[in-house]
Amino acid sequence: AGGRLEEALKVLASLKKPVDAFFDRVLVMDPDQEVRENRFRILRRIQDLFSLYGDFSQITFEKEGSRGL
Repeated sequence: AGGRLEEALKVLASLKKPVDAFFDRVLVMDPDQEVRENRFRILRRIQDLFSLYGDFSQITFEKEGSRGL
């Protein structure tokens, strides 16, 4: 990001709606193997882009109102 991490993270965050739409509108596990593999390639490219900026799999969220009681 050339030292502009905050700007890069904002760009990544702007991808939320298109990525959500992908999962809402596209059957990733398509019965056609070639189609399915192409969709997995798209997801890998998205994952590769995000992994340039951090390991987002380590982020966790607490449910609202639950503070580890």
